[in-house]
Amino acid sequence: MTIKLSKRLSFILKFIPTSADVFYDLCCDHGQLGLSVGQSYSYQEINLVDQVQSIIDKISKEQLPSDIPSKVQINYICQDARNLKLNDKYKNVISIAGIGGELSIKMIENIIVHLKETDTLVLSVHNNIHKLREYLIDNNFELIDEGLVEDNKKFYEVLVLKISKLTKSNVTITFPPKIDRSELSEILNYYNQQIIYLKTKIKFNPDTFYEDILKSYSTSKSKLN
Repeated sequence: MTIKLSKRLSFILKFIPTSADVFYDLCCDHGQLGLSVGQSYSYQEINLVDQVQSIIDKISKEQLPSDIPSKVQINYICQDARNLKLNDKYKNVISIAGIGGELSIKMIENIIVHLKETDTLVLSVHNNIHKLREYLIDNNFELIDEGLVEDNKKFYEVLVLKISKLTKSNVTITFPPKIDRSELSEILNYYNQQIIYLKTKIKFNPDTFYEDILKSYSTSKSKLN
């Protein structure tokens, strides 16, 4: 089996820590991200988790890539990821990608009680990124790294986080994201997209939360021009 990752998944893979004990690919769909971690990095165990039985049945029957070391244990788990319980004896990396921000928050709300300071959370959602960032700030997550990728004319943020003892006033998560490693044209395109989205949202549903974020994006954009 040869894994051909999309541009988005290839980008997310770069943000996964190269070494830990256990990797969880939540809402894994085709399982490509988790299997790629097993191929490329040093992990004892890869858990592919999805609540859809037909998805787990399908990927569990597919031939594994030959370059995944035999010592790596691959587990196929049919379970609602919101009910996931982490093993506190291991250094865990948990990836949530390809779903919306609100569902991601619900998952994290249940996972957070099991997170240790040695665990890492890697997120890349399709929508509601601002509400997700607000939740992460309110719950004292520390931003370790982040990036931005455009795939099929759509932008995706990637956030790497750890649970932190920092107070809310000292957290490192910001609006807009710190994506200075991207090309300037890409950053400007993303800011413009977000500004249009926020203006439309405020027009139909005025909200000081989104108004403040809009000001942040507009200010940041003006500094880049």
